[in-house]
Amino acid sequence: MSTAVKAPPTTIARDSQSPVLVAMADTFIGSMGHPGSPIRVAASMEETFRRLPSEADRRRLRLIVGVLGRRSGTFLLTGRPVPFHRWPREQRVRVMSSWSTSRITFRRQLFQVFKRLSLLAFLGDTEDDGTNPVWPEIGYPGPVSAPPATPKSIRTTTLDGDTTLSCDAVVVGSGAGGGVVAAELSAAGKDVIVLEEGGYYNEADFNQLELAM
Repeated sequence: MSTAVKAPPTTIARDSQSPVLVAMADTFIGSMGHPGSPIRVAASMEETFRRLPSEADRRRLRLIVGVLGRRSGTFLLTGRPVPFHRWPREQRVRVMSSWSTSRITFRRQLFQVFKRLSLLAFLGDTEDDGTNPVWPEIGYPGPVSAPPATPKSIRTTTLDGDTTLSCDAVVVGSGAGGGVVAAELSAAGKDVIVLEEGGYYNEADFNQLELAM
């Protein structure tokens, strides 16, 4: 499940407080980084948990990590009454590999969640200077330019209750479809309102760092 990639030690100590996440990170990245990588990766995974927009998703992930940290929970998921983080790495790798092709959907989902979180944190985490010591080993140059200082020209209004607004057209969502439709209508001289649940971001907000975005 891993390919050896040498990386110099990081200069910043970011220690995870979750032995389960440290063990999970070690399961997926193994010898790809320096000895401290699993601890650093687990800390980034915890930060990713905290940034999830859905409270239900955050609660669900915390519950799963808690279950894997208890003998009873690990027994229910694996049949072995030993907390996940106390297993030798070979056994953790074997179990995760079996979950990847399990007939039980929940196990396959857990495998994908922890694999993606581990690799995203390992490859996306950066030092204070915006670099990752693994990037040169995989041929990734990192951000190629600084974000442009583009001003935000769209006027936004945050609605916290019933509101009456007037316009020529309402576009729900500012994604790939809605954004184009709104731009075309505006260019045609229409007064357009776009309803968007997320925040307002433009070129200045994208620094080409996955975890930051």
